[in-house]
Amino acid sequence: MWPRLGGGTREAQISLLLFGIALGADMWYDQPSIAWVIIATTVFGFLFYSLTVMACLISPACPFQTPTSTMLRMLRIDRVLRLVFKRASSYSQQLMKSLHGVLKRLLGIIRSGCTQLSAVFRGPVHAIGAFAERSLQQLITSLHHWLHFVLRFSTKVVDSEAQLLEPNLDVSSGNDHILALPDIPTSKLEAPSVKWLLETSTDPEVFLAAASLVPQVEWPLDLDVSDMLHQLYDNYTSCVGFHGQIMPSLEEKASACIMAMSHLYCGRVLQAYPTHGEFLGFRERDYDTFDRMALRDMGRADRMVLNTTKNLCLLQDEDRRFQWFLLYDCPDSVAEWMSHSLPYHFVTGRANERVEKFAIEVISKLLSSTSSPSNQIIANCALLACVMVGVQFDKKDIVRVDKRCHRLIWCFCYS
Repeated sequence: MWPRLGGGTREAQISLLLFGIALGADMWYDQPSIAWVIIATTVFGFLFYSLTVMACLISPACPFQTPTSTMLRMLRIDRVLRLVFKRASSYSQQLMKSLHGVLKRLLGIIRSGCTQLSAVFRGPVHAIGAFAERSLQQLITSLHHWLHFVLRFSTKVVDSEAQLLEPNLDVSSGNDHILALPDIPTSKLEAPSVKWLLETSTDPEVFLAAASLVPQVEWPLDLDVSDMLHQLYDNYTSCVGFHGQIMPSLEEKASACIMAMSHLYCGRVLQAYPTHGEFLGFRERDYDTFDRMALRDMGRADRMVLNTTKNLCLLQDEDRRFQWFLLYDCPDSVAEWMSHSLPYHFVTGRANERVEKFAIEVISKLLSSTSSPSNQIIANCALLACVMVGVQFDKKDIVRVDKRCHRLIWCFCYS
């Protein structure tokens, strides 16, 4: 048996009701929208409480007895309420029986009418359906031919922006091999927004989406990404199972962390150049950390990204074999990222013959693709070719994601 509430609880309930009414009235002129919420909540609570009291009066066995129901039962209100409820129940039962009979008759009339109509219109409906089917097939065929023509024509359209060679490029007169590209305004909120998502988000899908955006966002050299590197490495290690290998269900997350971590590490190396440091902040060297990551079972593209990043961890006078792979089965997205990251190796003095050969392979794969390369790919390849032949750029031009293809080609030809 549930315990009954005392008088103190009744006073608290009345006080709560009065508080809701007073608060709604006080907020009515200052914040009407908030006042509506308060009033609606108070009304809902009052109605719910009233229904609970009625249930307690109708059924003495109800476990939700309240002080109000006890007081009304002492006043014999429950007898009146039970009598009214019984009469209303009998009336409702009679009304339901009447409605059931009426609906049953109406349904029979409609069913017989539909049977007669279907017999009359069966022939015309069949003819209209056949005509509609033929017309729809002809429409789909025409639409297919039109789309095929549009797609074939769109591949021949030349980007008008790529044809405009703006001669407002700043060329340093002191050194013919130093080119300064004009500033292109970029959003100052993209990088901080992605950084905030990576450092604070606990939703795996949101984190994966933010990590995938890292290579597509321009990261200023003065933005501290140390916490992001730690966060990405921790999320990468969470993808590794007890057997020391990446779990199959988390391969996409691990791949996104590898690409984002490598992309940010390139910027840290360029920011510190000409000095050198260990930017991951672990007890072991950065080279050993990336090397241990690459030893796990992963795709060829991810291992290629890690081995490329390992080369940036070396000192300028430190000679180790640069491991590179054939690019025939490498995804175009990874090859495009290589065209963006390889200039870091040449600018910071980490390039050797193997890196040069690998850079030529990347340029050849991207520019000899069966599909027409985009302006961004051509821009990346042009800048990579420039730094390979000794043309010097400012650091901010190396980290720039949007390199404006036509400007870089003009720079390359001018130099």
